[in-house]
Amino acid sequence: MRLVRLSCRPRIAFSSAFLSPQEHELSVAHSPPPFSRSQSLIPQILHQTSMSQLTPTSRTSIDPTSPAADAPRTKKACDLCRSRKVKCRVADNERICEGCRDLGVSCTYARPRRRRGPPNRHVQGPAPTKLDDGLGHPGSPATREPGVSPTGNGHPARSLKNILASLGPSHLILELLDDWFRFVHPLAPILHRQHLLHRLHSEESENDQVFAALVISVCAVTISTLRRKSFESYPGITFDKCIEIIEQGNLLQSQPISLDYCIAWYHVASAVEVDAGTGNYRSYRAIREAMTGVDWLLCYAGDEQPAPDKERLKRLYWLLFMWQVGSEIQGQPHLAFVPFNQKLEHLRPMNITDSQLYPDLASSADTPSWPEDEIHFIPGLNSLIDVFLTWEQSKKDLTHKQPEETLKCAISRIQHILDNLPPDLRWTGGLTRFPQPVWGHKAQMVNILITALSLKSNFLQHLGSLLPGLSHYDIICDVLEILQHLPQPVFEVNGHSLVVKIRDIGAAYLSELSQESRGGVEYNERHAKVHQVLQALKNLDFRPHPDAGDPIASTVETE
Repeated sequence: MRLVRLSCRPRIAFSSAFLSPQEHELSVAHSPPPFSRSQSLIPQILHQTSMSQLTPTSRTSIDPTSPAADAPRTKKACDLCRSRKVKCRVADNERICEGCRDLGVSCTYARPRRRRGPPNRHVQGPAPTKLDDGLGHPGSPATREPGVSPTGNGHPARSLKNILASLGPSHLILELLDDWFRFVHPLAPILHRQHLLHRLHSEESENDQVFAALVISVCAVTISTLRRKSFESYPGITFDKCIEIIEQGNLLQSQPISLDYCIAWYHVASAVEVDAGTGNYRSYRAIREAMTGVDWLLCYAGDEQPAPDKERLKRLYWLLFMWQVGSEIQGQPHLAFVPFNQKLEHLRPMNITDSQLYPDLASSADTPSWPEDEIHFIPGLNSLIDVFLTWEQSKKDLTHKQPEETLKCAISRIQHILDNLPPDLRWTGGLTRFPQPVWGHKAQMVNILITALSLKSNFLQHLGSLLPGLSHYDIICDVLEILQHLPQPVFEVNGHSLVVKIRDIGAAYLSELSQESRGGVEYNERHAKVHQVLQALKNLDFRPHPDAGDPIASTVETE
């Protein structure tokens, strides 16, 4: 039986011999460097250290020609050598050991030595017979002293107001949060607006470092997603500034695992990936922290979570699952976010609105209710989950089906999902609809459609097909149809992931086009699609220059 692997799709740059120099320059600007499996961290580490280098003799042997070989080892090591756990060698007529002399530090013997053997029980005080009620897990907030940083360095913890003040004025931060919930929240409904603002204005979160990191991470991912609007509306708050405050303040270091902790790392990973690309270590580390935290919460702390947090945890779980599948499609299968249970239906998010998520949360002047609180966004999230699950189901089909049969089943599953979308998420082309879909449903519809077309392109590229009506040309025509009938701001709120998917669809189409004979009317029409896709990528992948003069007008609607 012939098996075809679906896990690694090669990244094909948008360039070809028959492109003009301008097209080639534009395509290179929109195509990230191809991923090489040799760039994986694990093979590099394994090849850098051989088994012979790990033997005890290789770690302790000294070159006979080195000066350290002639220096005798002292019976009493200095303070520095003891702390470094290395041999202390002092040459004749010398008072400073070679280690301290090489490092340029003073050689002291002032640190007290601990006697070997078990401690003297008579000297020690009686053991406590009862634990205090306030003690808990070593990393939990109950074990921290008031005003002490949770990082363990002994420095006073900064308050939430001071941390956010270092980011920017409070009115700009609130505007950033409003933009997140207005434009991006329908695509990633893992936060609750009233709940977040209530915590932001209450004294309960005044010394919560993780919550401060969560708020800043929302600002960072909003800036990286709404790049045109952020460039105009709040240029003083930048992505680099947000990440710098989180990292230099150690806001997410040595912290107990919580839902806020996982969401903050997820936002950091999303923002860093837009700025530095998928191969960046900070993005990889951040998404791994989020995945590990969610796994732990689901396996060991699920019963301790309040009902609203359990629901938001489910949503975050599936967002991370879709991140993993997306990385696998991009040729980076090293993100192993294995579900802890094969029966995943119990993790499906419930179809409830934000007002139903926190029904006891009353509105106030600081936390007013929004009309969007009554809109159902979870059906769109579940439909997107179904689209991504076709990738996992197709990998199982390949174990016992032929590639062509696997392709038919995959395309049929995707089409069934699109045919059964809720009415507000269905594609109507250029036809008008009454009532008009809300902004969030438009963004969800674009995300579902482009993701489905991206998976079709991947299946077709890996499995091949002679089926009528299924070619890369048909897929690229569908993409251009969507791009032409919806306003650009709807695509921009989907962020960088949409650009990556369209780029890969265009790359697969360009690969198919390069195999055709040049010339003729049909070839010129097909080649014109390349220019249209490149122009769409140029408009969507907006990269504001820090030295630009007049800010570019915002194209995000303010509904």
